[in-house]
Formats: sequence, C-alpha cells, structure tokens
Amino acid sequence: MLSSVREMVKTLCRTLCANTFEKSEAQCLEKFANVPPSTLHDSVHYAIGIKKELQHFCKTHKNRFWILYYRYAEEKTLSECRRCGAQADRCHDYILDRILKHIKDFDVMRESEVFGQVRQCLLGEPHEAQSDIVRHYTAKIKKIYTQKATPCDEAEALFENAFETCDEMERLGRLRRIVSGYRTYGSSIVLEELLAQISVYTAEAEKRLRPCIYNELIHQEKFRAYISKPIRDRLIDFTRSRAYTEVVSDEIEIYQSAQTDEADFDSGEWIDLLSEEQALIYRLKYGFELDNRAFLTVVNRLDYKDADLISVLSNEERFFIQMVSKYALEDDSEYFAHMDVPAIKASIERKIAKQRESAYRKSYSDYSDSEKKEIYLKLLYKEPLSAKEIGMIFGLSAKQIDKKIENSKKKIKRKL
Repeated sequence: MLSSVREMVKTLCRTLCANTFEKSEAQCLEKFANVPPSTLHDSVHYAIGIKKELQHFCKTHKNRFWILYYRYAEEKTLSECRRCGAQADRCHDYILDRILKHIKDFDVMRESEVFGQVRQCLLGEPHEAQSDIVRHYTAKIKKIYTQKATPCDEAEALFENAFETCDEMERLGRLRRIVSGYRTYGSSIVLEELLAQISVYTAEAEKRLRPCIYNELIHQEKFRAYISKPIRDRLIDFTRSRAYTEVVSDEIEIYQSAQTDEADFDSGEWIDLLSEEQALIYRLKYGFELDNRAFLTVVNRLDYKDADLISVLSNEERFFIQMVSKYALEDDSEYFAHMDVPAIKASIERKIAKQRESAYRKSYSDYSDSEKKEIYLKLLYKEPLSAKEIGMIFGLSAKQIDKKIENSKKKIKRKL
C-alpha cells in the first residue's frame, strides 16, 4: 500500500508540474515522495491529505511560470520587438519560441551575491545597502510593494505563493473574495493595501506575512534580471537574419522615396492614398490602431462573437454595431434618428478600451481554443496580423494577401 502511495505522488507531481520549470517535478518529489513510515497502516488517509497539499505546492510553480514570469517575458519581448517596425509580430514569435527553454531553465532557488544582499536588506536586520545596484533593487521592490498598481491576476498569484511559503493557506478564501471585488470593478491592487485587508489591519499578522510577499518579489526581480539577456540576444539574432534584412530594406525604400520620417510613417497619413480595402489590410498587417468602425467591421467579417464583449453591450449598442458593420451606415442615417449616436459610440468605445486593458493582463497561452479568438485578441492588443490571419477575415489565401500588400506598396511609391 505504501509503494502505491509513492507512485501516486510521483504521478501527481509529473502531471501538476508539467509545462513549467525543468526542476519543478524534482522539487515536488523531494518534498512529497518520501512517505513517513508512520503512515504505513493509514496510507489511504495519507493519500487523501497529500493530494491537497501537493496541489497547493505545485500551483506555486504554475503561478510563477505562466502568470508572473512567462507573461513578463511576453511583455518585455513586445517592447523590444517594436523597434523592428513592420516585422514586430514575426520578431515576437521568433524570440518567444527560443526563450521558452531559458524560462524553463530558471532556478528560483539560485541567488547571486547581489540578490543575497537585497534579501538581507529586506528580510534581515535593517542595515544600509552596500552598493548602488543593491540599493536600486531594494528600493524598486519596496516601491512595487507600497505603490505600484498590480493587476489582479498577478497579485492573487503572488499572494498564493507567499501563503504557501508562510503556511497560511487558510487565508486563501479571504484573498479570493477581496481580489474578486477588485476584479469586478476592473481595478488594479497595491500589494501593501491588499495585505492589510487580508490581515484585517492587524499589525502582528502584517509583520508576519510581509517577508513572504517580499520573498516572492525578490524571486520575480531575479527572473526579470535573468531573462533580459536572452531576450536581447535573440532580438539581435533576429535582426541579423537575412529574411528580416530583406523585408526591412524594402520598408526603408518606401520611407526614402516618400521623403518622410518614422513619425510620419507611424501616423499612417499616407494610407489615405490607398483604397478602403487596401488601407484596412495595411493597417491589420502592420498593427495600426483601428477606429471603432473599422474594428467592428473586421470582427463582423471574421464572424466571431466574443462572449465577454457581447455580455457588456446593451441591445441598442449591439443593434448599432450590426447596422454599421453590415450595411456601412453613417452616423446621421435615418435608421439612427431615434438614437443618441454620440452617447452610444462613446459607451462602445469605453467598453472596447476596457476589453483591451483586460486582455493585456493575460497571456496568449490562456486562449488556445480557436484561431478566430486569437485574431480578435490581436485586434484588442493592437498587434500586427499575419497574412494567413488577414486572409481568414477577407476570405483570401495568405499569398493573395501578400500580393495585395505588394500592390499597395507599389501604389504608394507611384503616388508619392
């Protein structure tokens, strides 16, 4: 019976720790696989209890990997890839595909001398930091804790990890109720304020829990410092590739022939030289922001109904969207005579903006159910679409879309 319990633990560790860090399963087994001899005659009850403990322990690895670390790597990659202009989307995919192994290799337990001193400053006896870099990280972590508005998902994941470390899992229920309230109103959270609410403003409880929060923030900063170099190296690797050079040189030729600078190109004013369809395809290809009318037209062509957006739109707003996107009606159309069109448009704009803000807090890994949903999310993120994705919207092949893009470039060159 005891051996069967050990096998059960190994199976659970292997399952729960899959797709996270390379050392997650080993750490899980190290903590749980050695069943005490005293459980020999009560192994069934031990198995029931260990499942719950093991799930809490392994969730810290998933929280760190997917919510706190992978998501940061995505955001950092997006920021770095913006310098690649028209190739930002390809650069983003290129880097993420190659740094995943670096994320999996990260060992949260390893610590440099710098972060050892940071830990001493934050968790040990108060003393003056010895170097500028230590002072920098110490001040940064304190600022994150006391001032920064942290997204609900990140705050909840960070506190779950801290409670596991402090053996305070009974506080999870209160944590989730409080975070749910913030999430309802779309608000971010200051960690210090969240801890005060969880500990019911008890100084003793706050003092006991604060080091556990700092511990997670130190791990987070270690990862951010660690992953910056692989992202930077892969960005250089991408910009040196022949495919990138060819495409970028083509774009530079357009800029030079138009005698315009990067700011003029980013403004998209020259797109007015194209037809309505060509302009829309160009905006999608290179990630220009769509106005609400174009956004809704694309979503209608895609024939994708997003439940989150539909649920917050009123019947009147849905009717307005349908008429505009399907029949291309203008705001002063007689069909809208009984409506307060400016108020409806303002309301729709606020709700779409909120969808974008909400989407930024999540990872693409959270949405793997359909290609249409990923395209919809890219529209919310204002990210470039691939030729294949644009083809799905217009009912064309990727090659046909690429051809239209090339024709648009030639048209711009002729007219400028």
